[in-house]
Amino acid sequence: MDYKTKTKDERKYIDGFTATKKNQPIVPNALFFSDIQKVDISSFFGKTNKTYEVEGLINLLNSYNFTIDENEPDDVEVALDPELLGSIFENLLASYNPETATTARKATGSFYTPREIVSYMTIESLKQYFKTNLASSSGIDEKLDSLINTTCSENPFDEETTKQLIKLINDLRAVDPAVGSGAFPMAMLNKLVYILGKLDPENKYWKQSQIEGVKKSVSDSVIQRKLIEQIERQFKEKNADYGRKLYLIEKCIYGVDIQQIAVEIAKLRFFISLLVDEKIDFDKPNYGIEPLPNLDFKLMQGNSLISTYAGIDFNDKSEPTENLLFDTDEPYKKLIEEFEELKHQYQNEADPKEKNL
Repeated sequence: MDYKTKTKDERKYIDGFTATKKNQPIVPNALFFSDIQKVDISSFFGKTNKTYEVEGLINLLNSYNFTIDENEPDDVEVALDPELLGSIFENLLASYNPETATTARKATGSFYTPREIVSYMTIESLKQYFKTNLASSSGIDEKLDSLINTTCSENPFDEETTKQLIKLINDLRAVDPAVGSGAFPMAMLNKLVYILGKLDPENKYWKQSQIEGVKKSVSDSVIQRKLIEQIERQFKEKNADYGRKLYLIEKCIYGVDIQQIAVEIAKLRFFISLLVDEKIDFDKPNYGIEPLPNLDFKLMQGNSLISTYAGIDFNDKSEPTENLLFDTDEPYKKLIEEFEELKHQYQNEADPKEKNL
């Protein structure tokens, strides 16, 4: 029967959004507040004569510790942190679509990587990066293990090597070509923050490296002075980890994913990570909370498996590179420098009108 020919009594409401009292859904209080009880819900699972122990939703949620701080793999506390966003996202993709006889996970190649594996990949990548760029010396492997290990609080390196390591971190560029919900970049961020805290507890060298970076990349003296003042203020007023995270996010970590929703979840995790280390001051505008950095150049939607992009064929070796990305001669070098300066300003600009300019 066509919907228009049905009477009011024959219509079915399945979403509950109706002003008619008798057609509104009834949700029992026990669904939220009941203690553990045995209920026969086997029909929902295609089984018979089987009961399950269930409890109210509120009681169930109270058994967890909700936190906005990302946990380490060895944390034993029962907590729901922002990593849960990635798990939920991956499981949603696993939902079966009867119309296409497949899942979004299979169609897009989206799989959730366990935290332990992500942690192992992060640690081994950093160890190899440091080892490759540091002068070879006796006991370098043991020292790097000690630096990265969370059970050891001492910095095993001398001051000169410490400065080299901080410069290596500042120069590091890590990219995840299938970033998903940001598991690998977040693990990299947290591990680098920990290492910087051990190498440079007062942020003396790390702050100076950010100031030197502005002096090299920004030629306009007015903008340069403004950015340096911002850096000085952030390191002075914020939590020590805030300055580490902010500039690692802005300079060192990149990600690409074919799904825009995955990119947005990854951005959200970075924003939450910064908020964890914010200091609230009710006497200041916006309670002293800094505008979050613009991550449009850091985490982007795209297909990283396509080798030809924007007219540049990376597989073509027949001619010397004569494109904008590789040419270091004028005028391309100047254009690249101007782009870097504008990108730096964009990342730190909070005013939407100024951003559009």
